[in-house]
Amino acid sequence: MVREGIAVQSNRQFTCQLLCRECENLFNVKGERIVMNECFRDEGYFPLRSLLENEVPAISAQHSQWFSGTHLKNINVNAYRYFAASVFWRGSVGRWGQRKPLGCEHSLGPKYEEAFRRYLLGEAPRPKQALFLVFVFADMDEEVLTLWPPRPGNKEGYHIHHFTIPGIEFRMFLGGCINPRIRLLFGHLNTDVVFVLTRLRVQPRFEQLVDSVKRATPKGKIVHKQE
Repeated sequence: MVREGIAVQSNRQFTCQLLCRECENLFNVKGERIVMNECFRDEGYFPLRSLLENEVPAISAQHSQWFSGTHLKNINVNAYRYFAASVFWRGSVGRWGQRKPLGCEHSLGPKYEEAFRRYLLGEAPRPKQALFLVFVFADMDEEVLTLWPPRPGNKEGYHIHHFTIPGIEFRMFLGGCINPRIRLLFGHLNTDVVFVLTRLRVQPRFEQLVDSVKRATPKGKIVHKQE
């Protein structure tokens, strides 16, 4: 765990009392189990990457291929949308305590917390103001195995939320003032979920990650392992 210039090894998880057993099972069946079974596990097992490599991209660029969720044949797009929404919602409504803050409490605000709650329970369609990008890293390996908890951001009057599990980054644009170019892209692809097969090592975020790790001061077990 790298935070505030300190690197430590920990098996502690971010947890809080939140869901009943019925809702926990609902989140698992409709999203979590499917996504976790397809994320990066080891060098030879990354099902989502393999599935995308056998799909036809809508757009091809130098380091990436872009896929419309509407046209994917072998991927459960609904599960990926549902899983991402459930993680962002849990991050927002959960109360993570002073000792382990995630920086995402109340990040959706009352309006969207309620809208996503109803969507997750099947009482309403997904909020129309939400657009999802699912980055799938083709160069994923054990050397760059990372997890990033939900983080909110604000850009030009709209919100960008993101989190990462092994091999996959989920990004959500939310609000009525999303950049018109982003809306145009999703409109062109006729979807609210876009998958991007790309390389982690060419992403600006990767350089930031490497820099933060290099600058961090190791503490505890990490120091003993280095010695």
